[in-house]
Amino acid sequence: KWKQRYNKAQYANVMQSFKEYGDFYSDVIIHDGSEARPTIYDISKTVNSYVARTGNKPVVIIDYLQILKPTNDRGTDKANVTTSVNEMKKIATRYHIPVIVISSFNRLNYNSPVSMEAFKESGDIEYSTDVLIGLQLSGVGQEDFDVNEAKKQTPREVEAVILKNRNGATGDTLHYAYYSMFNKFLDMDDAEGGTEKLTTAPHTQVDDEGRVFNSEE
Repeated sequence: KWKQRYNKAQYANVMQSFKEYGDFYSDVIIHDGSEARPTIYDISKTVNSYVARTGNKPVVIIDYLQILKPTNDRGTDKANVTTSVNEMKKIATRYHIPVIVISSFNRLNYNSPVSMEAFKESGDIEYSTDVLIGLQLSGVGQEDFDVNEAKKQTPREVEAVILKNRNGATGDTLHYAYYSMFNKFLDMDDAEGGTEKLTTAPHTQVDDEGRVFNSEE
């Protein structure tokens, strides 16, 4: 029954994905905080325990900053974010490991080119990070830009702007084609034909259950 959702090429692709994921899945540990949100101190304890138990140094990814449980229920949002950011810096320094943190923008900056000011709640995000990358839709800030129309595009043209790089150059912009259905970014600089080729390439649409309802193959 599961196989019937896909044609032969799609099914082969799924099985190949399983095989490749099998090469490294045991090294991926996901702590789902959807029911019990952790504080940054909970994350710090988890990292400490992992390093002590395995002797390995992990890459820590926090998705995302603003939904961490507050460390102080009486503190302001700004104060709690500052505490979290400072503790993340301690984790990175203690073990010499990368801590990658996803942060939301201030909604007032959605229609403006990404900048330091777009990171909400705390200036410590700017001060504490070694590398700060802002993701934006291509064309944002231009007079005729419409954020809703840009989001309807398949793929969406997005840009990753290097806002800060403590040990390297800043100001570079990386261009990507983003396929929201698969949460996949494709490097635009490496794609022959740019977005014109990408938008005309064969693609498949599936419903919430994974059943194919439109395919050009």
